[in-house]
Amino acid sequence: MMEGPPQQDDQKNIVQLLSSLLQQHAASAAASSKQTNIAPPQDHERSKGNDDADANADDSAEMLLMTLKANYSADTILNMLTPYLFLPDNNNDNNHGDGGHYPPSSSHALSLLIFLVTTDSAFYLEAASRSVRRAVGKIQQQPKQQQRMTVSPALLTTLATQVVASPNGQVSMNASATLVTCSQIMGLSFVQSTLQAIVEYWKSSMTINNKTNSIARVRCASAVVDLIVGLSGAPQTQRQQPEEEGGTGGATVLTMARESGALSLFVQMLQDESDPLIQMSMLDLLERLASTTGKSETSLLSTPSPSVDPPTAFMMHQRLEWLLSPSVVNPLLYMAGSSASPDSDAIMTNDGGDEKEEEESLEPDSLLGGPALRVLAALCQLVATVGAEQRTNDRHHHHEAAISTFAARQDAQRLWTGFYRALHKFDGSLELDRLVLVDAVSSLAMASTDALAMVLSDTNLLQPWLTVTNTTNPKLKAAILHSIAMVLQHSYHSSRFSDQSSVDNSNNSSMVTENDENNNNPAASSELKKQVYGFVGGMNNQGGGGTSVNVHAATSFLVSLVHAPFPEVRLGAYAVLTAFAGHTLTGAQILLQSVDFVTLLFRPAGEQQEERTKEGREAKYALVQAVYNSPAKGLLAESIVQQLDSMLQRGPHYVRAVPQPWQLATEEG
Repeated sequence: MMEGPPQQDDQKNIVQLLSSLLQQHAASAAASSKQTNIAPPQDHERSKGNDDADANADDSAEMLLMTLKANYSADTILNMLTPYLFLPDNNNDNNHGDGGHYPPSSSHALSLLIFLVTTDSAFYLEAASRSVRRAVGKIQQQPKQQQRMTVSPALLTTLATQVVASPNGQVSMNASATLVTCSQIMGLSFVQSTLQAIVEYWKSSMTINNKTNSIARVRCASAVVDLIVGLSGAPQTQRQQPEEEGGTGGATVLTMARESGALSLFVQMLQDESDPLIQMSMLDLLERLASTTGKSETSLLSTPSPSVDPPTAFMMHQRLEWLLSPSVVNPLLYMAGSSASPDSDAIMTNDGGDEKEEEESLEPDSLLGGPALRVLAALCQLVATVGAEQRTNDRHHHHEAAISTFAARQDAQRLWTGFYRALHKFDGSLELDRLVLVDAVSSLAMASTDALAMVLSDTNLLQPWLTVTNTTNPKLKAAILHSIAMVLQHSYHSSRFSDQSSVDNSNNSSMVTENDENNNNPAASSELKKQVYGFVGGMNNQGGGGTSVNVHAATSFLVSLVHAPFPEVRLGAYAVLTAFAGHTLTGAQILLQSVDFVTLLFRPAGEQQEERTKEGREAKYALVQAVYNSPAKGLLAESIVQQLDSMLQRGPHYVRAVPQPWQLATEEG
């Protein structure tokens, strides 16, 4: 069986075989349509002759199929056929009105493709989904002005059916990716048709509860998320027709999803407590909406993945408004143990005995609590990120500020309050739950400088986040260290959402309010990062332990982890040291005051205890770069600066040559 791109002779052979198969298929289809009428008695002999002819045609078609399969791979065969699916029928129907010649029209190409798949689905089904996706990807790779394609209603229905009902999960993913790419090329008018087809399937799957329909619902929801993410980077009016010409006007994918009923169905599934597994799937999709950067997450080997631009500020702001709506946030808070009901807008307070007793009785859902907390953490980060980008954008595009910021502020306030309470409800004693809690606390710490200050003043959050010594799992230790590094290297910006965002904590009176002066003041954020670094020492029983802030104890502790036997722990320790040196005003200067750190930094490569893995050498090189580029460089002696410069010029993988014993021997005489 032939693999790879066919040669010219092979292409000719495949074309000839497909042409013959197309003729046989067209003739068979025409004969079948004629036989729908009952033949009169006098035509019995002629009818019998037609049956014999049909049998011969079937035999001939079977031989052609066997020849194709025996000599060529399914991908090779289908790559010769699928590009014709996206050509207008009137481009080539005039050449062969009966549809029996090659190249085929789009309708006959689709008919032949369906025939191949239904005849031998094991051989053709998955390959067909790859080939169709590849054909659309090639169109997208062409210059914009040369991108010409048509998707017939029959082809759209076929793709939507494969998304929802295909027994092969990979086929469903390929079909969804194909619809996204088609939408990017053809614009929102095609999105509207796609959403209508998906929602129609979605609604029908909601009528009966069974395993098949549950899978179909999740796939419908996933396809809608694919469209929202895939088209968030394009201007909202790109490649659209005006409304008077049948276009979508100034709509966006999210508004169209809302108007089609897709978002209502999504929320309905999120709140369906009768099927926790579906709720889990909805949480995964929400996390993707909350944390996506616009890059495709469904790339396929050797297949062009949909080209996804980073989301525009307008698109992300619009998406955030829906994600912060009570219909989405309330179920999340309920699952995380911060709300008494998934439909309740009230967050439990500490005022009044009855309310406090009810609050204390709330517990996170044993299955959904962790994933819900992870989504809430992603939303908190998104609030800060979109808010900062929107404020920057407003300085240049004042018309984009015409959004319901007041509602967003109220929703953001509910999010902060509920998330903070959920953190205190969550039990991180198990390692997997501890990982979720570490991620959630670090996400809150990166939301704003005031959020970071609040975390630093709350021992109940610091202890599970910063303590490394209370676990023997090296992967968990590495995750904790990398979360600390992420906070240390995070750039804090102001957020438009947070001027009314506050957290009323009975244990802490700090308010989560964005302070522009702190967020835009490097000295203020640097000082808070220095406290985070210092707490690493105290929380790990170094330099007095407990809640003490001791940067020198933290340095000694992290240098000791650099010599740990597990590579992931060593890389995590390097990451914290590098972030502290490169992203705080005095971090490198503090590090250079430690004898242990100086010994680590200047130990010649190749010596005992020196990092011997590729990743470790690169991590140490990054640390040297951070120290060299820091303000502390100006305080160092010229000889030390020259030594650092020499280390950088040699690169991360330099190893000093060690003379062998026989090279040291000298001849006497």
